[in-house]
This record gives sequence, C-alpha cells and structure tokens, in this order.
Amino acid sequence: MAEYILMPQKGLTEESAILAAWHVKTGDKVKKGDYIFDIETGKAVFSIESETAGVVLATYGEEGDEIPIQQLVAVIGEPGENFDAPASSGIPAATPAEPATQVATAALAALAAQPAQA
Repeated sequence: MAEYILMPQKGLTEESAILAAWHVKTGDKVKKGDYIFDIETGKAVFSIESETAGVVLATYGEEGDEIPIQQLVAVIGEPGENFDAPASSGIPAATPAEPATQVATAALAALAAQPAQA
C-alpha cells in the first residue's frame, strides 16, 4: 500500500515550509531512513526521512516552493503500484506515464480553485 508523505510541521506556528531540496526523483528506490527531501522553516533546515522502503511513485512541488503544512509532497510504494491522492489533499493522482510537471500544474490549479479558509 502506498505511503503518502505530507509536509511536516516542525514549529508550533508554522503554516508552511519551503521545499529546499529533493534527494530523490520519481522511480528512485528508497529504504526506510533514506533522506527524501529537505525543508526550510523560519528557523532551520530539516532533512525528511522515508518511513518505509519502496519506490518513489510521485513527487509534488519544485525546489524553492512554499508548501502548506500537511500538503501531499510525495508518494512511496511498490513498483507500478496504482494510487490515488487522498481526496482531502486537493491534488490529482499521478500515474507513471504522467510527467511530474503536468501533475504539479494540475495540483496548483486544483488548489487555486479551492476557497480560502480562515
């Protein structure tokens, strides 16, 4: 079953973090404990580890993007595994044949269409 990696909250008041660097790309094999990306908050840079072994099925966001806390950032699973982005993420699912830039563009459009929350 696919693991959905969300943008973690590293501070009490953080509402978003900068995706500072990717250490993996779609199709890469990862082991539990491998660094998959770095995030930058107002106070520090953190390396985020994979909590499971598998293959990176999709990544969302580019280096330098500001991403809301609890937003879908990556999916790790078995090679060729089909997955759906959680409905609450507002992000369409990626498929192995769909380039990440198309998924990111669709994700941004989906987010822009959502009403702002107070």
